[in-house]
Parts: sequence; C-alpha cells; structure tokens
Amino acid sequence: MHSCNEIATSKILATQNYHHLKHIKHIKHIKHIKICFFIHFSKCGIKQIWQKSLRKNHKNSPA
Repeated sequence: MHSCNEIATSKILATQNYHHLKHIKHIKHIKHIKICFFIHFSKCGIKQIWQKSLRKNHKNSPA
C-alpha cells in the first residue's frame, strides 16, 4: 500500500503529467467497480441467507 507521502507526491505528479492523472482515474474506477461488485454480491448473499432461513422456518412451523 502507498504511504501518505507517496500519495501526496503522486497527486503533484498528476497535475504535471496528464498520463499519470489518467492512470490515477483508472485506478479509482477499478476501485469503484470492485466496491459495486462487493455491494451487489453482499446484497445477493443476504437475500439467499434470508430465503434459506425463511424455508427453515416454514419447515419447522406446523403444517
């Protein structure tokens, strides 16, 4: 992982170098996609667990 000093210097470089700026934007975009996938899968996972628990409760309840 980057130290705070490395991040600060990379931001200074980004203002000087357009290609470097694009690279940082690309990294941020990848992080955003990863976060979106994580949220999506966690929501789907919660739904599946919730449905399984509902099925268990339905089986346990008297017919």
